[in-house]
Amino acid sequence: MIGPEAEATVSTYASCDRTATSPALTAPGSPFRDRFTGRPHHPGTRTRRDFAELTAAPYGGIRGRDRSGNRRDGSGN
Repeated sequence: MIGPEAEATVSTYASCDRTATSPALTAPGSPFRDRFTGRPHHPGTRTRRDFAELTAAPYGGIRGRDRSGNRRDGSGN
């Protein structure tokens, strides 16, 4: 209903075992562990970025930035 990309992000966010995944979250290609199955999987770069943004959002998050991490107001990085 929300599209394949958004569904992948929601699924990754909801199923992520954060205790197992967080220590290596910033390492490219590091696995995400599924908290329901215990199995690792390797989401793509865009899903990882969206996951990080959703994870940071409740704590002040990545405000005012586009998907590439650039400031939306044009004031630089």
